[in-house]
Amino acid sequence: MSRYFTIMTGLRGCYMPDNAFTFKVDTRRELKEIIAYEADTQSCEGAFVGLNKKAVAWASAHAWKKGSKGAILPFGRRGENNKPFSIEVTIATRQEYLMNQED
Repeated sequence: MSRYFTIMTGLRGCYMPDNAFTFKVDTRRELKEIIAYEADTQSCEGAFVGLNKKAVAWASAHAWKKGSKGAILPFGRRGENNKPFSIEVTIATRQEYLMNQED
């Protein structure tokens, strides 16, 4: 049975509409691959800490768990400009997924 999730990346605690998308997965492995891709994309953009394989595995397991509302994977930059960022994975509905596909 398919499950639907929304993933957002940006400053933690801020509204992040520009880089959010809703997707459908059939297995937890697929969810983990999408979170890992998002983490790799962020790691390539700067010297970020907190986006290791263990954190990605935890986020996918926590978001997949029944009754969960999703998972937040915090990360930040090394150095002086160390604002708190996060990858947020939230549960979505099929209707939200179909609306996102229309855009």
